[in-house]
Amino acid sequence: MCERATANSILDLLGNEYVRQILRLTSTEPMTPYELEAECDASLPTIYRRIETLTEYDLLTSELGSDGRAGECTRYRSALGEVDIELEDGEFTIRRRRRPDTG
Repeated sequence: MCERATANSILDLLGNEYVRQILRLTSTEPMTPYELEAECDASLPTIYRRIETLTEYDLLTSELGSDGRAGECTRYRSALGEVDIELEDGEFTIRRRRRPDTG
C-alpha cells in the first residue's frame, strides 16, 4: 500500500471521475490501458497516470494476458471490494477491503 495513503488522499482519489470509471470498468473484467482509454474517453497518458496511482494505493492489480493482436499485454483489475468511511472526533478513518478474487 502507498505510504502516502491517508483518509483525505483516498477520498480525493475516489473523487476523480476517471478513477471511478477505471474501478467500475475493471470490476467486471480485466482491461488494458487502451481499452480503458476508449471506454473512459480520456487520453492514454491520463489513463496511465490513474493506473499508476491506483496501483500504488493497492486499489488495482495487474495481470499479464494476451490481447489477440500484439501478443502479451498487461490487463488491470479492480482490487477494491469495499470502503468504510468513519468520521469521529473530527478525523476521517477509511478501511478498505480487497475483493476476494484479487488475493
